[in-house]
Amino acid sequence: MEKYFVTYNQAIGLKRLGFDDPCISYFDTCCQFRGLSHNLTYQILKNDGVLAPLKSQVFEWARDKYNINICISWRDDLLNYDISLTEMKKGGYFYYKESFNNYEEAESACIDKLIEVIKTQNS
Repeated sequence: MEKYFVTYNQAIGLKRLGFDDPCISYFDTCCQFRGLSHNLTYQILKNDGVLAPLKSQVFEWARDKYNINICISWRDDLLNYDISLTEMKKGGYFYYKESFNNYEEAESACIDKLIEVIKTQNS
């Protein structure tokens, strides 16, 4: 199941950007203090945790809140996955594109780029 959720670092980045949509999972930050890795806990979020959204939730959030559209598509001609992020906004157009060997890499890179773009916009 963990492959459907963002990574811990992505969750921290999203939290800093104000992501607070309801999630079914969270990263229990207490694990840090016990010397354990950041284990994904499938429980309702507690006050000491960091939301762990599904990747699809992040894509919806970016679309609804920032008008950024995400596309991950297979390219038969290049035998890889392309990601593209587009945004239509007043007075400008943003576009980003990159290629990856597998879908999971593309999905994760897409979220990393979303965080970077939104962080830049909010600066």
